Amino acid sequence: MASEKYRDRGKSELVNSIRSKYLSTNRQITPIDMAEKLQFLALDISSTMGLGQSFGLLSSDQDVKGYASASQKGLLVGAAVMVVGFG
Repeated sequence: MASEKYRDRGKSELVNSIRSKYLSTNRQITPIDMAEKLQFLALDISSTMGLGQSFGLLSSDQDVKGYASASQKGLLVGAAVMVVGFG
């Protein structure tokens, strides 16, 4: 399936990012925000599948153009609408 190819590519990019930027040693602990990285992974895979091109969040290791923060805000609005209701 084509979607498996995109997921595998995204997972490889995530692992490579962790190995190159976030490995800890006995002398230094390098923290990683896995929630952020997994959100970047999901958005990169979704954009590749839907738009044919990745947003590049994992490769740049930052929220390029605010895509991740926009999705978080959208989820908050959706949750608020569900709590309050439509009418």
